[in-house]
Amino acid sequence: MARAEQEAPAAVAALKKLPGVGPKVCAKLARLGIAGIDHLLLHLPRDYEDRTRRVPLDALVSGRGCRIEGVVVDAKVEHFRGRRLRVRVEDDTDGALDLYFMRFAKFQQEQLVPGARVSCYGEVKLWRRSLRMFHPEYEILTDAHRAQRPRTLTPIYPVTEGLAQISLRRLIGRALDWARRNQGAVEHPPWEALFTERGLLGFIEALDGIHAP
Repeated sequence: MARAEQEAPAAVAALKKLPGVGPKVCAKLARLGIAGIDHLLLHLPRDYEDRTRRVPLDALVSGRGCRIEGVVVDAKVEHFRGRRLRVRVEDDTDGALDLYFMRFAKFQQEQLVPGARVSCYGEVKLWRRSLRMFHPEYEILTDAHRAQRPRTLTPIYPVTEGLAQISLRRLIGRALDWARRNQGAVEHPPWEALFTERGLLGFIEALDGIHAP
């Protein structure tokens, strides 16, 4: 029997108290074996990405993941083995980058228009003498919303269909906030007392370091 199926209903009820967690999200989390806040806290990253530094477009290297910022100078729907959205971005260097979205929604077409300022993260690839980034994570920058340089590495989690990385990061961040406020309600490991005696990190502090090193 899966761990999620063995968990007491009370744990699931506590999980649903986190903002953004309803029956549909619970069902997706259950596919990952997550049926309580403690499971969410212990859903550990499988990798990390360094988004702490912005890379100028004239310094991009193919095969590397990076965070860029720029202005959309062209955006169009192309027909090549199906529909795709191509968005060309430039910055104050001599560089340029094409963003490609093979699957896209109408709201993305409305967001990614010439003049829009964007911050993106993805892997850069060289294709037919041009640099491209396929399906990057992006955010639209405005005067009210400027890019915040991450101060920690960005965790990459095991995910399931319908639950994106950014959504899982937010949920785990909320679970950590809850755990800091309700440490008495979190089941701490038996060895934590030994670690505390030796001046090492406590359980919640260690989880903070794992999820956002």
